[in-house]
Amino acid sequence: MDALATFIDGLQQPADPDGDEAEDQEEEDMNLPSTGRGLAILTYMQAVRAQARALAAQRNLSKGSRNGRIIAWLADRSLKQTDLAEVGASLVVQTYARRFVSPVSRCVQGIPRRYRAFRRLRQVEERWYAKGPFSSTDLHPLELDVILLAIVRAGGDLLSKPSVLRNIDEPVWSSLKPLFGLYMNQILVDEATDFSPVQMACMAGLCHPQIRSFFACGDFNQRLTTWGSRSLDEMRWVLPDVEVKEITVSYRQSRQLNELARAIIHKTGGSARNVTLPEHVDSEGVAPALMESASQAEEVVNWLAERIREIERFVAQLPSTAIFVNEESQVQTLADALNEVLTDFNIRVAACPQGQVMGRDNDVRVFAVEHIKGLEFEAVFFIGIDRLAGLHPQLFDKYLYVGTTRAATYLGVTCEEVLPPTISSLRPMFVSAWDTTRQPG
Repeated sequence: MDALATFIDGLQQPADPDGDEAEDQEEEDMNLPSTGRGLAILTYMQAVRAQARALAAQRNLSKGSRNGRIIAWLADRSLKQTDLAEVGASLVVQTYARRFVSPVSRCVQGIPRRYRAFRRLRQVEERWYAKGPFSSTDLHPLELDVILLAIVRAGGDLLSKPSVLRNIDEPVWSSLKPLFGLYMNQILVDEATDFSPVQMACMAGLCHPQIRSFFACGDFNQRLTTWGSRSLDEMRWVLPDVEVKEITVSYRQSRQLNELARAIIHKTGGSARNVTLPEHVDSEGVAPALMESASQAEEVVNWLAERIREIERFVAQLPSTAIFVNEESQVQTLADALNEVLTDFNIRVAACPQGQVMGRDNDVRVFAVEHIKGLEFEAVFFIGIDRLAGLHPQLFDKYLYVGTTRAATYLGVTCEEVLPPTISSLRPMFVSAWDTTRQPG
């Protein structure tokens, strides 16, 4: 056993969850130590059971598998052929009989194992999955979402029955209690479009089955994930009975920025909306400002400083202001450079690493663009949006639209070269500076 333990330590190969040992985890094995002789005994029993099952099923144990390599090392120290046949037949009968011991647990908790079997089959058929070199234990996060949804819905179907809920403390239903403990009387989801339809269905599946109160809000044009929900049709695919209410009044933007946001949607193929401004409210502002051919950091900093000082002159006291850069590494660099220019004017610039809101209310804050969601400012600046289009071609239009909607009155944009082709026709909507434009009243 000591020699076997040493051999197992040298394998550096995890047990195969698709192997025969997954079918038979007996209590006495599970209670054995996980190192030394205890591990050797457990591993020996699992390997010999796998060998016996393979013989009973008239197939060969894979020589490259963990169990196959252990059996090869054991050589003639395994069971005799006649004993293997007898043990194998017994284990096959036990495997089928065990399915009736805890059918509810097998139905719900056995979903991951059934998914592995499904994936292996489809890989062979080259449907849905590539034959690429990935382990049977590898799992993509979006695959995990599908498995979770299957578990939530399988358990939910049972928990929706009053008789099951009444007897939830009985042993036969005990495997459903962890899921039941996650149920909420009401679930609310913000920025819903950043979640995939499957993720949304997982969250909706955690509503108490007798109440089913689920509320989600979001804007398809503000989706900032490649896997997020793109349309109402995708939502209805997983939540067919969802009731939809649309908000058509833009409550926080000037007329000029509202028109720019709508133009961005139109040019980039987003979800068109008939958004109007609130009645009896003065929504006049200023046109967005644009600086092109801004490849030098010093030029960008000076242009930003001039625009920020313009805003301060307009309103006497600098309002909430944010600057969005393309990468986290640029946050502190730009904040330091801009601070040097604005310190003499008593304007402070605060770096906000990892999206943390730092500094005082009237500070200029610098963020990485990935943290743009959930923030609102009177003035917003985008730095190098043509480079942003190269870094995130699938989401560039969403970042720009979200940034436009984060600003209430002032929006400034810089380009290392020129506006990206998809929005180049919007150039007439921009000005180079605000001091010659109408000041917002």
